[in-house]
Amino acid sequence: MSNNQNVPSGSIVPEATKLPEAAMFGPETSGGYGSESPKPPSPPTTGLDLAAYRRDFGDHYGISGYDISKARPEIPAESEKALEIWKAKMKEPAPDYKQLLDEGVKYLKMNVADFNTYDHITLKNKAEWAIFIGKILLRMKFLVKKAGYIWGDWAAKKVSFISKRSREKFMNLARRKDCHLYTFLGIDRLDVLCSATKEIEGIDQIGSFLFRHKIQIDLTKEFDLEEFKQLVDTALNQDRLTKHEIEADPTLVRDLTLNHISFDKALISRLVTIKECGGDVKKHLENLSLNRGKKAEKEEERFKDFNSLSNRLIKTIDYILDDSEQLDRVDMESLENLQKKIEALQKAHNTIEI
Repeated sequence: MSNNQNVPSGSIVPEATKLPEAAMFGPETSGGYGSESPKPPSPPTTGLDLAAYRRDFGDHYGISGYDISKARPEIPAESEKALEIWKAKMKEPAPDYKQLLDEGVKYLKMNVADFNTYDHITLKNKAEWAIFIGKILLRMKFLVKKAGYIWGDWAAKKVSFISKRSREKFMNLARRKDCHLYTFLGIDRLDVLCSATKEIEGIDQIGSFLFRHKIQIDLTKEFDLEEFKQLVDTALNQDRLTKHEIEADPTLVRDLTLNHISFDKALISRLVTIKECGGDVKKHLENLSLNRGKKAEKEEERFKDFNSLSNRLIKTIDYILDDSEQLDRVDMESLENLQKKIEALQKAHNTIEI
């Protein structure tokens, strides 16, 4: 089955990036495990001589501080030469400092762009390595079952050099062929994306997700990678809110996402509590956006005080119950409101599921 079959228009699969089925590890490949399919190519190594590291450091080459410290950074020679020329101009008689600053800005801009490129390439390469290792693990899991062993026990003993969480994550990425076109998103974002789309039907679950959120991308043409990542993150956050029946303006959600507000369990729990207690969820999100999350830190302190205040209230109630003369001083309207809020809070807490 080809990888671009039944793909929504939100995700265009370029012919050049299709994954040859014969090159895939795993039970889902054509021919199965019994067939002799060619080994998939290794991910890019960005100039590192891995064979030399294996030869020199054996099993420790992957964590050797020595070889990593000796690895030369891939800074283009022309960039280093340009830096020396720029510095030399500063030593000339009567240098034009304003002109040097203008040249410096242009030079800096070029190198920051190169830095960002290498940063994205690193994320892409790591994701491709994760998928490659996941394919190996999938085949090993198949062999373990055939050999009559239990995968979890066997893996914990024989491949303890890779954590259980990493094994599961890498195998999941390897299984999800629809994510292989988006390795430039990096391991963690891909993992979250795969988890968020696992219930979507079809062979291109991520493509369907992008289509549903009106995120258009054509991998055969130029596109803004940072903008695409921001759109994906915004869509993931929007889905987290929708899962808990919290309505929010997509523009507001994107603004919060751009401000690096984490839509984690704590924030979702807080929003559900606000909603259940009759509060204004939209106002809360707007305040977070206006203050770029700073207010969230103050409110976090308020939530941390909840247990302390609750314990003080419990002690106060015990004091009143021990002294019947104090009962007349209790305002019954306040007591009834407190009881309603506690019941609403308990109900909201019981419905939380992230």
